Amino acid sequence: MREFLAKEIGKIRQKPKQGFFSQKDFELVFETYNNLGQNEVKVAYLAQGTPAYLALRTVGIQKDEAELVASHKELQKSALVARSVFIEILQNEYYKKYDFT
Repeated sequence: MREFLAKEIGKIRQKPKQGFFSQKDFELVFETYNNLGQNEVKVAYLAQGTPAYLALRTVGIQKDEAELVASHKELQKSALVARSVFIEILQNEYYKKYDFT
């Protein structure tokens, strides 16, 4: 009985592998900024600043644009970011902050 309880408690203590947000949630965040339907948006929409509710802040991350661009070289090339890159950065920053694997 003790062994069974120890295993069950161990399962409860394990960290979730995905977190609260799913792939569809990250895609939906992108779509809220993709008003023109061009599958790319301004890099500024990822980071903290103006407008008030930006993508990273939506998932609980406080990071300004300069810090974000410095840590993601693909953002240094253009003022616009493609859908796939936007979603990848959003997921990676979220998983990194909350230590999901």
